[in-house]
Amino acid sequence: MCADPRNILAAESCCKSEGSGSQSDAVRFCKYNGERMKYSSAVDRCSKNGQEQCNPKRFGQGLCMDGQEKKIVYSWSKAGCVTRAKIYYKATYMIARVDFPDPDWAGKRYVRSFVGDGTFNYFKVAWNGEVSAPNDSSSCDSKPSCYSVVDGCICDTNVVETTAFPAGSDITSKDDILKTLRIGAFSPAMFDAGDYKALGDCGVPGGVKIYSKTSGGCSSLKIDTIFKVVDNYGVERYLKNMISNVEIKGIANLSFRNPVHVVDLVNRSLRDIHYEVDAVIDTYFYHPNHAPFLALRLIQRFGNSNPSPKYIERVSIAYTKGSYMGRFGSGKYGDMAAMIAAVLLDAESRSVSLDADPSHGHIREPLIKYLSFFRSMNGSFNAPMNVPRFKTGGMKRFIGQGPYGVKDVFSFFPPEFVPSGPIAAAGLVSPETHIMNGAYVTNLLDGIFSTVKFGLSFCSGGVGFNDFC
Repeated sequence: MCADPRNILAAESCCKSEGSGSQSDAVRFCKYNGERMKYSSAVDRCSKNGQEQCNPKRFGQGLCMDGQEKKIVYSWSKAGCVTRAKIYYKATYMIARVDFPDPDWAGKRYVRSFVGDGTFNYFKVAWNGEVSAPNDSSSCDSKPSCYSVVDGCICDTNVVETTAFPAGSDITSKDDILKTLRIGAFSPAMFDAGDYKALGDCGVPGGVKIYSKTSGGCSSLKIDTIFKVVDNYGVERYLKNMISNVEIKGIANLSFRNPVHVVDLVNRSLRDIHYEVDAVIDTYFYHPNHAPFLALRLIQRFGNSNPSPKYIERVSIAYTKGSYMGRFGSGKYGDMAAMIAAVLLDAESRSVSLDADPSHGHIREPLIKYLSFFRSMNGSFNAPMNVPRFKTGGMKRFIGQGPYGVKDVFSFFPPEFVPSGPIAAAGLVSPETHIMNGAYVTNLLDGIFSTVKFGLSFCSGGVGFNDFC
């Protein structure tokens, strides 16, 4: 399979020079079991031992993998390898990686299934511009650098890496950096002394710090320049001064932003999987839509199905700033105490005058409505060893809801549900009405009347589990 020669991924394959005999057998000069290195290091290692990096038929001695026999051993080869993109016909914004190495000595190409022509490991990409990608076999096969398979179009690619900001004067604010740069970098402190030098802010406002290789300056920033920025959520980020795009060969102006990933396909590890999951969660957590989305959903659950945009904004600000009224919250992004305080104490939540607005408030869920009735009647149990229970299996079928009866993690009803009639005509939503119909409403009323007469039981349409009347 294909691998980036700049990464420490595989072992050396050393053969005698071409002029001194066959290059079919390779040896290793490892320093420890399981040693991996960059391609340039492999070339160096072979050269120091009087040999050269080659494309061997087999290894003439052990692979330095004692005690690691169950692991897959990768070695560098001089053979070429092309990385292709498989464009999914059903959704052209989804692609998969396909590797196409040069044939081996037997004329065979050995490719792991997850990067082969039949792979289903699709992921979403952001296409640049408005050029259409091939979406069927005819449009695919018409391109000289592409060929069609059952579910997609496989095309040759070319990775183009360019400098995002050639000079500090090209940057007006830290927002320019955050919007443009998508590739992270290591802290300059992790490199050897003298590798990077601090350039200050180069005239960029917002507390930006710029680090460059010793050959660069503010007027000539390179692709390896590192920006240190504290984003709008207080998170410290190190970003590389690079834009990386993947071009589809043979189709003019068709390219997509090279997606960042943590898990290396050659050397997959549980550690990297954890890192990638953390990165995905951080992306969701710090996404600009996260706070407004969460604010809307919590407001809906706390009594207002159709909050005003200003109400949502005030709750969102409390969440992002981590503070409400200077009394609630820790002052850190994502503080739920500040958000809940904003939901409950906002004027739109407490104003009595809004009760006259027919669009204010929400329909109470059937189960919550019944429990509220029970509480209003000062319901209590006098026999702690024989506590009455709700109908277990039949509660949901009886009134539309029941304890632990939700069908999935997204509640009993969709939050954007719009019932037909006046509510739809007014452009409003009423999520709770999704689980309301004539039968459920009648059963709820029967359950309330039965509770008044018999207590919590199933007598005369009751919702209880016990059979005493």
